[in-house]
Amino acid sequence: MISKHPALLLTRPIQAAQDFANRLNLGPEEDVTYSPLIEIEYLQYDVGFEAAIFSSRNGVLGAGTGAGRPAYCVGDITAEFARKAGFNVREVGETASVLVQKIVSNPPEMELIHLHGAFTQGDVASQLKTAGIRCVELVVYLQNALPLTQRAQFLLKGEKTVVAPLFSPRTAALFSEQIQNLNLPLARAHEIKVVALSQNVASRLPTPFRKNIVVPRLPTGDMMLQIVARFFND
Repeated sequence: MISKHPALLLTRPIQAAQDFANRLNLGPEEDVTYSPLIEIEYLQYDVGFEAAIFSSRNGVLGAGTGAGRPAYCVGDITAEFARKAGFNVREVGETASVLVQKIVSNPPEMELIHLHGAFTQGDVASQLKTAGIRCVELVVYLQNALPLTQRAQFLLKGEKTVVAPLFSPRTAALFSEQIQNLNLPLARAHEIKVVALSQNVASRLPTPFRKNIVVPRLPTGDMMLQIVARFFND
């Protein structure tokens, strides 16, 4: 059976992309292409800490064993990874801004450390320090750029409508650079439907692709899931 729905192009790191596709619960007839534009490279570090802030699952995976230490997380999925790693999740915020507000409202006694990638958003540590809370930050992984796969390029050059969720400014910038190299006709560009996590992510796309960008009301994984699912539920 050939699906009448668009094709889905997932450009997140492979594990995150597969998890997102699984949560969509698509049928076997749907066309899903994986083409990660970022490969995670974890770094070695020798820094002790009392309590951690995690804004992504990759921060958790780069942190080692929690051993019951407190953790403050952006998003339920990040919090789930933190619990599985042995951290005691104290607070969860839908977004980095919400988490900062929660921490400021109930500040911990110990120093916090934000463990994140080389490319990060929100300036969490800076916001907390401005509020008088002790917080440092540490890069625990790199986000190395990858090219679009041949299959992804073929898909983007083809005739089928493509839905492309983009979750970070870094991924959006890489996607923008590579899709411009494909020299797609304007009419084809309008058949690529981008779902961008935020306006900041959307702003990284070239003008021809902005006509069909959808941005969720809140920058959360659940909202992204709901919007993408609509393309496959009619």
